[in-house]
Amino acid sequence: MKLTFWETLSLIFAALIGGYLLTTSFGLVLAVLLPLPQAEAVLTAILLSFSFWLCIALWLFYQRKPFQAWLITLGPAMLLFSFYRLML
Repeated sequence: MKLTFWETLSLIFAALIGGYLLTTSFGLVLAVLLPLPQAEAVLTAILLSFSFWLCIALWLFYQRKPFQAWLITLGPAMLLFSFYRLML
């Protein structure tokens, strides 16, 4: 299936913006949940987040459906951020 220019552009933005939001939410929750001192937990969460963002971006381009890409990145990002706010 060949993607149009706009579908490709949407996937790129979903990987960049949606992936960033999902990764940030994941990092916040992970930093709070890790049983390490605060500085080590934050550093570990940040380092793991980069790998997580790469996996999300690669997977979004593999599945090639822009609408699903946005739903898959923004839905869990909102849930993780809500969970983080409840933990504070």
